[in-house]
Amino acid sequence: MFGEVSVPSLLLGGAGVGATYFAYLCATKGVKAALAWLKSEWASGAAAVEKVRADLTQLETGVVSTVKADVAALQSRVSVLEARATAAIPTPAPVLTAPVLPQP
Repeated sequence: MFGEVSVPSLLLGGAGVGATYFAYLCATKGVKAALAWLKSEWASGAAAVEKVRADLTQLETGVVSTVKADVAALQSRVSVLEARATAAIPTPAPVLTAPVLPQP
């Protein structure tokens, strides 16, 4: 419907909307109110970024522990299979050779 939208154009559009709203607040409420709004938006954005970082750290920790547990389970299964494979292979009987008699 709208075609492809790139990330830089979205960021530029968002910045334009924010700048326009800031100018509107400056014109209607004053510079102090506009700066207070800007500070509150900045703080809430920083809090949102920290929450995302914490969520990613928690996700990474969970994934790493799951992968480590899966690798340990696979290693134990492989060692069991290796033990069965070595037990199933019969040891060859020693080859007995007759002594070679000297030729007359």
